[in-house]
Amino acid sequence: MEAEKTLQELLDLLEELSIEVKYHRGNFRGGLVFYNGKKYFYFNRKDDTETRISLIVSELKQNKLGLDRLTALIEPTEIS
Repeated sequence: MEAEKTLQELLDLLEELSIEVKYHRGNFRGGLVFYNGKKYFYFNRKDDTETRISLIVSELKQNKLGLDRLTALIEPTEIS
């Protein structure tokens, strides 16, 4: 249950960062995409909650987006 709450908070953060979330089927990992000046975050529908959390954290860290809020949502050991 805690993982689902964390995922929802991370999805809210994506919304605050003006990142549109999309879910699709297929053989892909997913992640953050910049296209025509907009930001999109793609998830594979098959991915579980933990995978989605890890993907959001990884992509936001890599692109240095929302780090201050991300740190507050996730335990410091999970971000490193």
